[in-house]
Amino acid sequence: SDLQSVMLKATYDEANNCWRLNGVKRFITNGDADLHLVLARSEEGTRDGRGLSMFIYDKRDGGVNVRRIENKLGIHGSPTCELVYKNAKAELCGDRKLGLIKYVMALMNGARLGIAAQSVGLSQAAYNEGLAYAKERKQFGKAIIDFPAVYDMLSIMKAKLDAGRALLYQTARYVDIYKALDDIARERKLTPEERKEQKLYAKLADSFTPLAKGMNSEYANQNAYDSIQIHGGSGFMLEYACQRIYRDARITSIYEGTTQLQTVAAIRYVTNGAYLATIRGFEAEACTGTGRLEGSSEGDDRQVRSQHESCQRGSEPRVSRLRGTSFDGDGSRLYHGSPADSGCNEGSGTLQQVCSCVCQLCSS
Repeated sequence: SDLQSVMLKATYDEANNCWRLNGVKRFITNGDADLHLVLARSEEGTRDGRGLSMFIYDKRDGGVNVRRIENKLGIHGSPTCELVYKNAKAELCGDRKLGLIKYVMALMNGARLGIAAQSVGLSQAAYNEGLAYAKERKQFGKAIIDFPAVYDMLSIMKAKLDAGRALLYQTARYVDIYKALDDIARERKLTPEERKEQKLYAKLADSFTPLAKGMNSEYANQNAYDSIQIHGGSGFMLEYACQRIYRDARITSIYEGTTQLQTVAAIRYVTNGAYLATIRGFEAEACTGTGRLEGSSEGDDRQVRSQHESCQRGSEPRVSRLRGTSFDGDGSRLYHGSPADSGCNEGSGTLQQVCSCVCQLCSS
């Protein structure tokens, strides 16, 4: 949307010491709620973002009518409304003329991070539905997850899901740090080191937010598509949840800024090398992780690694080849699970005690 062209009019009512809103708003999320923040044009004769201010109103005071609730493709749990304002009483929120250039932009960055999180949730749900169906559905005498084409599709879905979640968490970390420093700055003066850190993390948050929103919303749509593909003809039926996930995911690459707008916001960080510098920074960091399962000792970890390596070499008489990453575990290629869970013919009480999840399968 071209927010600079908002024409909802706000005029000051001196007699009642309040503002009055007049006009129409479309595609308002949760528009039937009582309390609303709304962007309106408070400066007479302006046509750009500098004439917009933020207002808050209570629908129970009258003057606001819901003309219609949109009949949407998905996200039916969230009403999207068309609102008509007729002398609706409102209060100025913050300072005049800063509605778009300060407040809405700040809200939008937060909302984009929220859509990234929503997209990761939808990706996870799509993956779960596809995985469950692939394990359950049998064709030609075996579960369809055993067919390479289906297994490969699930592998790619899981890779997108894990990559998107990692990007979301890292972006959220950047946002948390710079906002925490903003809060500290309201209480006391920041030290030079803190100001430097605040500037750094604000820049990182600005650069990674469009990336997290754009990538995760696209991944959610792709995973929802592939989930239906795994279901085959059944996925086209309304009885299965994958069709609802597909419909719900579609909006994520549209609202709070389309993927194309996220690309516009992110492209300068590609051209100026900011993303590459961040990646190089990660590469330069020393790896401090042990790669060990929680609760296991270093000795147990070495034994598990040894079993894994010997399995790869094929030296175990009862274990032959690796089948790839399990979809029941955490995606790690490091550990074997219990033989009962994984189908591995190599019996090992130690392995069963050290690791109860399945993340690497073996076949005899």
